[in-house]
Amino acid sequence: MSFSTNYVAIGGHLAADPEIRYTQSSKAVATYRILVNPRTSSENASPYSFTCTAWSGMAEYAEKHFQKGTCVVVTGRLENDNYQKDGRTVYGFRINVGSHETAKNANTNFAYFIGIGNLTSDPAYRTAADGKGSVCNFSIGINKVYRKDRAANEPTSDFIRVVAFDKRADFASKYLKKGMPAVVNGYLRTGSYTDKETGQKVWYTDVVAANDIGFASRKDDGTTSTSASVTPPAAAASAAAAQTAPTQDADGFMNIPDGIDEELPFM
Repeated sequence: MSFSTNYVAIGGHLAADPEIRYTQSSKAVATYRILVNPRTSSENASPYSFTCTAWSGMAEYAEKHFQKGTCVVVTGRLENDNYQKDGRTVYGFRINVGSHETAKNANTNFAYFIGIGNLTSDPAYRTAADGKGSVCNFSIGINKVYRKDRAANEPTSDFIRVVAFDKRADFASKYLKKGMPAVVNGYLRTGSYTDKETGQKVWYTDVVAANDIGFASRKDDGTTSTSASVTPPAAAASAAAAQTAPTQDADGFMNIPDGIDEELPFM
């Protein structure tokens, strides 16, 4: 039995002005990137970059109210966004926006995720590189929202990468198996590594399981029952102010360094 909870809440600053285009049916589409400071004390850590897509009225709102440096809050779904580049497939993600608005607090900085999905394979467990902890990687498949106009070859699921550390890694390795429904509650991060075979830089987005991983089951009435307490990202957003705030100018806009578009992927 498959599950389809996929909820993201992000607060951060726009890396550039939104890009606006119109479909053949004159529907507005806005694409923009949000920068979120990492959950780390390192001053040299690069911000996480999340691409968002908004449609129709929300796209028009973004065109009117958003610009480079604006602090915004976005909720939506984390979806796969694979495309071809230089003859190879780039496996990316984007946020399908459900709502967005300018943030009331210019220091807003968070990236939360809640998902319920079925494991696509058994978890991969290993000892951390420093030998002082454990790491567990797995992916969950989450059903997409049904659309009548979906193309026949369009994927019906999104596959979300998850990483767990230490006691949560131990739990996942011991109790989770391929096909099992799991509840994941954590924060999003982005990063990159160099492919050893091609030498190409590969960007990724994954979810760090920051809270206990739980099990999910379907009740007789069709609702979902979980074995883990889950705090909705919107309710947890008030804690985000405790995170390191980006530098801002007197108007409340984040100071986005010039040339950052060349360093971060627009995926």
